[in-house]
Amino acid sequence: LKAILTSSPLGIVLVENMTIKWANHAAAVIFGYDSENQLVGKQVKEFCASSKEYETIERIVSDHPPHRPEVVLDGKFKRKDGSIFYGEVRVSSLKGYGSSEKFVATLSDISWRKEAEASLAAEREWLAVTLRSIGDGVICTDRKGKVVLMNKVAEELTGWSEREAMGRDFWDVFKIEEELTGIPLDDPVKKVLANNTSVGLTEGTLMIARDGSERFIGDSAAPVRDSQGNALGVVVVFRDITARRALEREVAKVQKLEAIGCLAGGIAHDFNNLLMGILGNVTLAKMNLEGLPHVLESLEKAEQVCLRAKELSQKLITFSSGGEPKRQVTKMDHFLRESVGFALSGSHIRPLYDLPNDLWEVKIDISQIGQVIHNIVMNAVEAKPRSGSVKISAENIEISADDISPLEPSYYVKISIEDDGEGIEKENLQKVFDPFFSTRKMGRGLGLSIAHSVIKKHGGHIKIDSKAGIGTIVEIYLPAVRLSADKPVNPQASQSPTHPRVLLMDDEDIVRDVAGKMLEKLGCRVELARDGAEVITLYKKAMETGDTFDAVILDLTVPGGMGGEETAQKLKEMDSSVNAIASSGYSDSPIMSDFEDHFFSAAIAKPYRLEDLEVVINKAIGRASHRTISGKKDDEFLKIRQRKDLGTTSV
Repeated sequence: LKAILTSSPLGIVLVENMTIKWANHAAAVIFGYDSENQLVGKQVKEFCASSKEYETIERIVSDHPPHRPEVVLDGKFKRKDGSIFYGEVRVSSLKGYGSSEKFVATLSDISWRKEAEASLAAEREWLAVTLRSIGDGVICTDRKGKVVLMNKVAEELTGWSEREAMGRDFWDVFKIEEELTGIPLDDPVKKVLANNTSVGLTEGTLMIARDGSERFIGDSAAPVRDSQGNALGVVVVFRDITARRALEREVAKVQKLEAIGCLAGGIAHDFNNLLMGILGNVTLAKMNLEGLPHVLESLEKAEQVCLRAKELSQKLITFSSGGEPKRQVTKMDHFLRESVGFALSGSHIRPLYDLPNDLWEVKIDISQIGQVIHNIVMNAVEAKPRSGSVKISAENIEISADDISPLEPSYYVKISIEDDGEGIEKENLQKVFDPFFSTRKMGRGLGLSIAHSVIKKHGGHIKIDSKAGIGTIVEIYLPAVRLSADKPVNPQASQSPTHPRVLLMDDEDIVRDVAGKMLEKLGCRVELARDGAEVITLYKKAMETGDTFDAVILDLTVPGGMGGEETAQKLKEMDSSVNAIASSGYSDSPIMSDFEDHFFSAAIAKPYRLEDLEVVINKAIGRASHRTISGKKDDEFLKIRQRKDLGTTSV
């Protein structure tokens, strides 16, 4: 037996009254001695790294009853050279074998195991830190689909803490459904475990958090395998893509509206040219009627229909690109109170304002933005708010480069218009900006389409959030300005001729013909041209003969030929005093609103009436608009205006 104990790879010592009485060779090696005899007679205390370890061993020996299983403890011990190592000690009491306290202890050096445990702990800590640092949510399950691990992001997105989720079925914590139908989707963990392969979520997946909030998510789930390829569990990685999804939808919406707007703008331009022919001829026919009141009445009704068609055409143009804004610096608090008050006048709905006095100024077209506010407020009124009120609030905000937003990083004024009315159904919410889409029987479906185009043209953004039966909130973002600089207008007066000579250019025969006749009715001497090249030729000839033109009316768009802007520039190079008038069926063209920056003296949008043409000709040649151009035609104008005073004409 002694030989067996001596040759054991484990260190074995016999201790009596905390003094070593016998030791084997392995014990000597562990403590750094050459011979086991060098251990005999030494106190156990000499080999403990601290008094803590010694007291622990002493307590075990004194408290441990005989004939009971051994006691195992890990501790720090000291070698002969003073170095410290981790050891595992197994103590068996020998009480009952004499009066003294005797025990046998086996000892093994477990420093390698402690190092491995420390390394494993460090690796686990590194893994935990890594999981906490990942921007995506991570949930791990075992092979039964029970949650075994969650990181911080997963806790925030699901609403479950790791402690609460631990041991629960994955599906209890991670609920997902299809966006449009609300039908629950298959459990990705079950899919992975069934097929032992990775899976991803379908487009349009909504995750329902513990508190009922909804988020769009993108994710993937993959099996966790051992070295043999067997599935030990599943790891699910997912992220909140709600903001990205909203941005993608906004981009798609803008692209769709731009495509429809391009078509609408083109149609409106051609429609305006046709209206020009109809409206102009109706106006001329009215002037030539004497003693036929019933015919005049029919013509006036036709004229009114043309003017209504012109308004519709203008709405299409405004929708197509927002219409070129005529901006001026505006204080939003006063502007909003006026616009909302006007929209609610005569209504039982009362406004509730939350407008701070320090709102930044914005540079807007007050007519266009006023119409946007009017449309939105009227929608709120028609939604029949239960509280009988509409909330209007505004605040200053800053969009940074880190924000996921369709807006450029800058400063904005955010306007919110909120009601608690009937709301909008979920399936209709994505269509509200589509032209001609309306949920109301009498609605035309252009109000919000035009609002979207106008706000976009102003460099802003509009979005709507609504829930059926709860209400709607519309948010408008407009770029803020820090100082105002309105360009002064210096009116110029000049002596105009009695019978001005006018050169009219338009590629449409019907427009050219009727506009020429209208100019003649105004007492003008008229020359007609089809395109810019013909205008240049006629203008040069007039300059050479000395019979120059007092005004030149130029159609901006001439397919396949020189358009109005290029023609005006060339005329300006030939004659710095040229009076060029821009004319277009595209009333939203930047040239129409800022004509002075594009070599023009005035602008007129097609279709136009005789009265409109008179005003713009007078403006271009410097004559006050209330005076007639030709004294020769005064009698005819007198008849027209007498009829207007009686309410029988709109000319």
